[in-house]
Amino acid sequence: MEATNYEIRDLLPTKHDIDFLTTMVYIAHYPTRSPIPNATIASHIPQVFLWVDQWGEKGDIALIAQRGDRFLGAACYRLFSVRDQVAGFLSEQTPVLVLAVLPQYRRQGVGCRLLTTLIQRAKDASFPALSLTVSMRNPAIALYEQVGFHSVQISEELLVTMRKPLAFSNNTRSLPASITTRHLHQAC
Repeated sequence: MEATNYEIRDLLPTKHDIDFLTTMVYIAHYPTRSPIPNATIASHIPQVFLWVDQWGEKGDIALIAQRGDRFLGAACYRLFSVRDQVAGFLSEQTPVLVLAVLPQYRRQGVGCRLLTTLIQRAKDASFPALSLTVSMRNPAIALYEQVGFHSVQISEELLVTMRKPLAFSNNTRSLPASITTRHLHQAC
Protein backbone atom coordinates (compact mmCIF):
# COMPACT_ATOMS: atom_id res chain seq x y z
CA MET A 1 0.00 0.00 0.00
CA GLU A 2 1.39 3.40 -0.95
CA ALA A 3 0.83 6.51 1.12
CA THR A 4 -1.05 9.11 -0.87
CA ASN A 5 -1.85 12.78 -0.63
CA TYR A 6 1.43 13.90 0.88
CA GLU A 7 4.05 16.36 -0.21
CA ILE A 8 7.84 16.42 -0.14
CA ARG A 9 9.04 19.85 0.91
CA ASP A 10 12.18 21.60 2.09
CA LEU A 11 12.79 21.78 5.79
CA LEU A 12 11.88 25.19 7.14
CA PRO A 13 14.11 26.87 9.74
CA THR A 14 11.45 26.49 12.43
CA LYS A 15 11.71 24.72 15.78
CA HIS A 16 8.97 22.30 14.73
CA ASP A 17 10.82 21.23 11.55
CA ILE A 18 14.25 21.06 13.22
CA ASP A 19 12.81 19.01 16.08
CA PHE A 20 11.28 16.57 13.60
CA LEU A 21 14.56 16.30 11.70
CA THR A 22 16.35 15.63 15.00
CA THR A 23 13.89 12.84 15.80
CA MET A 24 14.32 11.33 12.35
CA VAL A 25 18.12 11.43 12.62
CA TYR A 26 17.79 9.63 15.95
CA ILE A 27 15.52 6.97 14.40
CA ALA A 28 17.93 6.53 11.48
CA HIS A 29 20.81 5.91 13.88
CA TYR A 30 18.85 3.81 16.40
CA PRO A 31 15.98 2.21 14.45
CA THR A 32 15.17 -0.46 17.04
CA ARG A 33 15.38 1.61 20.22
CA SER A 34 12.20 2.46 22.03
CA PRO A 35 10.90 4.74 23.35
CA ILE A 36 12.10 7.52 21.09
CA PRO A 37 13.36 10.46 23.15
CA ASN A 38 12.09 13.97 22.53
CA ALA A 39 14.15 16.14 20.18
CA THR A 40 15.86 18.06 22.98
CA ILE A 41 17.20 14.87 24.55
CA ALA A 42 18.05 13.29 21.18
CA SER A 43 20.01 16.37 20.11
CA HIS A 44 22.47 15.78 22.97
CA ILE A 45 23.41 12.32 21.68
CA PRO A 46 26.75 12.79 19.86
CA GLN A 47 25.72 10.96 16.65
CA VAL A 48 22.57 13.09 16.41
CA PHE A 49 24.20 16.35 17.51
CA LEU A 50 26.65 16.25 14.59
CA TRP A 51 23.71 16.15 12.20
CA VAL A 52 21.58 18.95 13.61
CA ASP A 53 24.03 21.36 15.25
CA GLN A 54 23.93 24.68 13.40
CA TRP A 55 21.64 23.23 10.73
CA GLY A 56 21.49 25.31 7.56
CA GLU A 57 25.20 25.61 6.83
CA LYS A 58 26.42 25.47 3.24
CA GLY A 59 25.66 22.05 1.80
CA ASP A 60 22.87 21.20 4.27
CA ILE A 61 19.71 19.99 2.56
CA ALA A 62 16.72 18.42 4.31
CA LEU A 63 13.36 17.31 3.01
CA ILE A 64 10.21 16.43 4.92
CA ALA A 65 7.35 14.21 3.79
CA GLN A 66 4.14 15.71 5.12
CA ARG A 67 0.39 15.05 4.85
CA GLY A 68 -1.57 18.01 6.15
CA ASP A 69 -0.05 18.83 9.51
CA ARG A 70 1.31 15.28 10.00
CA PHE A 71 4.99 14.53 9.34
CA LEU A 72 5.71 11.14 7.76
CA GLY A 73 9.50 11.10 7.38
CA ALA A 74 12.58 13.11 6.57
CA ALA A 75 15.80 12.81 4.60
CA CYS A 76 18.82 15.06 4.61
CA TYR A 77 22.41 15.30 3.57
CA ARG A 78 25.27 17.23 5.06
CA LEU A 79 28.94 17.80 4.37
CA PHE A 80 31.28 16.68 7.13
CA SER A 81 35.01 16.84 7.72
CA VAL A 82 37.39 14.06 8.72
CA ARG A 83 37.45 15.36 12.31
CA ASP A 84 33.66 14.81 12.67
CA GLN A 85 34.03 11.00 12.48
CA VAL A 86 30.53 10.52 11.08
CA ALA A 87 29.44 7.07 9.94
CA GLY A 88 29.26 7.06 6.15
CA PHE A 89 31.93 9.72 5.67
CA LEU A 90 33.97 9.20 2.49
CA SER A 91 35.30 12.67 1.66
CA GLU A 92 34.75 16.33 2.45
CA GLN A 93 33.19 16.77 -1.01
CA THR A 94 30.68 13.94 -0.61
CA PRO A 95 27.59 14.66 1.49
CA VAL A 96 26.48 11.96 3.89
CA LEU A 97 22.79 11.09 3.71
CA VAL A 98 20.38 10.03 6.43
CA LEU A 99 16.76 8.94 5.91
CA ALA A 100 14.01 7.86 8.27
CA VAL A 101 10.28 7.29 7.97
CA LEU A 102 7.94 6.89 10.91
CA PRO A 103 7.06 3.19 11.37
CA GLN A 104 3.39 3.54 10.40
CA TYR A 105 4.36 5.01 6.99
CA ARG A 106 7.12 2.55 6.01
CA ARG A 107 6.84 0.38 2.90
CA GLN A 108 4.42 2.86 1.34
CA GLY A 109 6.82 4.69 -1.00
CA VAL A 110 7.52 7.62 1.34
CA GLY A 111 11.19 6.77 1.86
CA CYS A 112 11.68 6.19 -1.84
CA ARG A 113 10.24 9.59 -2.78
CA LEU A 114 12.33 11.30 -0.13
CA LEU A 115 15.45 9.49 -1.32
CA THR A 116 14.99 10.10 -5.04
CA THR A 117 14.13 13.75 -4.47
CA LEU A 118 17.23 14.19 -2.31
CA ILE A 119 19.39 12.47 -4.93
CA GLN A 120 18.12 14.89 -7.56
CA ARG A 121 18.89 17.84 -5.28
CA ALA A 122 22.46 16.56 -4.82
CA LYS A 123 22.83 16.18 -8.60
CA ASP A 124 21.54 19.72 -9.12
CA ALA A 125 24.13 20.95 -6.60
CA SER A 126 26.85 19.16 -8.63
CA PHE A 127 28.04 16.90 -5.83
CA PRO A 128 30.15 14.00 -7.14
CA ALA A 129 28.39 11.39 -4.97
CA LEU A 130 26.33 10.72 -1.88
CA SER A 131 27.20 8.30 0.89
CA LEU A 132 25.42 6.68 3.82
CA THR A 133 25.76 3.95 6.39
CA VAL A 134 23.08 1.36 7.05
CA SER A 135 22.88 -1.83 9.08
CA MET A 136 23.01 -5.02 7.04
CA ARG A 137 19.83 -6.02 8.90
CA ASN A 138 17.91 -2.92 7.82
CA PRO A 139 15.42 -3.70 5.01
CA ALA A 140 16.08 -0.20 3.56
CA ILE A 141 19.37 -1.50 2.18
CA ALA A 142 17.39 -2.92 -0.75
CA LEU A 143 15.95 0.54 -1.50
CA TYR A 144 19.42 2.08 -1.50
CA GLU A 145 20.67 -0.59 -3.90
CA GLN A 146 17.64 -0.09 -6.19
CA VAL A 147 18.51 3.57 -6.70
CA GLY A 148 22.19 2.91 -7.35
CA PHE A 149 24.05 2.89 -4.04
CA HIS A 150 26.75 0.24 -3.77
CA SER A 151 28.71 -1.07 -0.80
CA VAL A 152 32.19 0.31 -0.28
CA GLN A 153 32.88 -0.93 3.25
CA ILE A 154 31.42 -3.26 5.88
CA SER A 155 32.34 -2.76 9.53
CA GLU A 156 32.72 -5.39 12.23
CA GLU A 157 29.36 -4.18 13.58
CA LEU A 158 27.77 -5.14 10.23
CA LEU A 159 27.28 -1.54 9.16
CA VAL A 160 27.53 -1.02 5.43
CA THR A 161 28.91 2.22 4.05
CA MET A 162 27.37 2.83 0.63
CA ARG A 163 28.15 5.32 -2.13
CA LYS A 164 26.12 6.55 -5.08
CA PRO A 165 27.95 8.34 -7.88
CA LEU A 166 25.92 11.24 -9.25
CA ALA A 167 25.51 12.72 -12.70
CA PHE A 168 26.13 16.44 -12.72
CA SER A 169 23.25 18.40 -14.17
CA ASN A 170 25.58 20.22 -16.58
CA ASN A 171 27.98 17.36 -17.26
CA THR A 172 27.04 14.71 -19.79
CA ARG A 173 30.16 12.64 -19.04
CA SER A 174 29.01 11.40 -15.61
CA LEU A 175 26.23 8.86 -16.09
CA PRO A 176 24.29 7.75 -19.15
CA ALA A 177 21.46 10.09 -20.07
CA SER A 178 19.11 7.13 -19.70
CA ILE A 179 19.46 7.38 -15.91
CA THR A 180 17.00 10.11 -14.96
CA THR A 181 14.90 11.08 -11.98
CA ARG A 182 11.99 9.33 -13.68
CA HIS A 183 14.02 6.11 -13.64
CA LEU A 184 14.93 6.66 -9.99
CA HIS A 185 11.23 7.02 -9.08
CA GLN A 186 10.43 3.86 -11.07
CA ALA A 187 13.00 1.94 -9.03
CA CYS A 188 10.86 2.32 -5.92
